[in-house]
Amino acid sequence: MGHLGPSDICTIGESGGGVIALALEAGLPIPENLQRLGTDGCGEDDVIEEGWPVIRHFVTAQLRWAFGIDEEPVGMSQDAQEFFPEATFEYDESL
Repeated sequence: MGHLGPSDICTIGESGGGVIALALEAGLPIPENLQRLGTDGCGEDDVIEEGWPVIRHFVTAQLRWAFGIDEEPVGMSQDAQEFFPEATFEYDESL
């Protein structure tokens, strides 16, 4: 997925080559290492929008628990797979 998979940065300026290409076209100086990071996860073979439902599920579940909305974590286990039958993921919890 790359580290940008969870964000929408890959979709910004997608038709113009992506946010990095747009920034370079506008004359903004972007170091090569940031150019690489700014496109990590935005390739044709990467999961972008298709991965968002799973990412949103776990981020929301974690925030609901962290902010005390849910006393116990809800939907934060491998059992969440039943909600996403087309997705393949491995849930790993480390505290």
